[in-house]
Amino acid sequence: MNKNSLTPRQLRKRERIINVAVKLFVKHGIQGTSMQLLAKRADIATGSIYNYFENKETLIRETFLHLSEEESKYILEGYDESLPVKERFEYLLRRSIRFKSLHPDKFRFKSQYVHTAAVMDDIRSSEISSMEECLAVSTGKYMPNKK
Repeated sequence: MNKNSLTPRQLRKRERIINVAVKLFVKHGIQGTSMQLLAKRADIATGSIYNYFENKETLIRETFLHLSEEESKYILEGYDESLPVKERFEYLLRRSIRFKSLHPDKFRFKSQYVHTAAVMDDIRSSEISSMEECLAVSTGKYMPNKK
C-alpha cells in the first residue's frame, strides 16, 4: 500500500506497526518475531498488517526506510547553511549522535538489519544518498529543500 494514499488514521496505524516492529525485532530478532505477536503488541488484527506490508520482508524494508527518513529529518532540523563548513559538519554529527542516543532501539534496528537481504538492495542506495546529501549539505554543495 502506497503510504502517500493513506488517510491520517491509516498513517498512524502504519507508524504504530513500525514502532512495535522495531522494539520486537530488536528484542526477539526477525525469526523470533511473528506477525501474530506484532499484531497483538500493536493491538490490531493480524490481517491488518498485510494491508500495509505485503510480508515480513517488506515490513523490514519499509521500517528501515521510515527510520532513515525520520533520522535524516531530525539531523537536518535547524541546519544553518550560513555557518562555516566545520561548524556545519559538527552540527550534523552532533544531531546524528543525539538522534541515536534518544532512540536507541531505532539505532539498534538499523545497525542489526542494514545487511539483511530484505534491506540490502533498495536501502543501500537510499542510505548512500542520505549520507551524500548530509555531506553535501555540510560542505555547502547542496541546499536541502525547505518545506
